This record gives sequence, structure tokens and C-alpha cells, in this order.
Amino acid sequence: MKITITMIYPDKNREYNIQVDNTQRIITTLKVMCENICGLEDVCLHKNVRLENTGRILQIEKSYEENKVFSGAKLIVTHNANENKGEL
Repeated sequence: MKITITMIYPDKNREYNIQVDNTQRIITTLKVMCENICGLEDVCLHKNVRLENTGRILQIEKSYEENKVFSGAKLIVTHNANENKGEL
């Protein structure tokens, strides 16, 4: 089933309304967006995806259906909080 969601990239001050199949994995959507949208190349490396309304962190290796993401959802994509872990 197709769902319409909004992907929000606060670091880039951008948001995109997209339509995806609910069986698609979130990581696949992120990879396609990084490959096809100019300016999003650097956010492909480390990402943290959460629902805007609840703040719940999503498992990007699972599908939208498995994460219980429904049409109308707004997903916030940011760099992982732990990406600089270990640096002084």
C-alpha cells in the first residue's frame, strides 16, 4: 500500500513530501534520496530517523509497516548523536 510521508532534514532546512510503498525499508528511501537530491549527499553516512509527533526513533533497516509509520507521518532525519563518540 502506498503512503505519503514528509521527510524533514532540519540540518539542511529542507523537507520533502514523498510517496512510498509501506513495505519499503526506510534505509532504501534514504539512499534513493541521497543519490537523487542535490545537497543531501552528506546525510547518507549517519542518520537518526524519528517521528515528529512522538519523537520515537525508527529502525531504518525495517519497513515503514514494521515501524508502524502511516500516511501523513513526518519523519525527522538527523545525524546520529553518537557519530562523534570517542573524539576528544
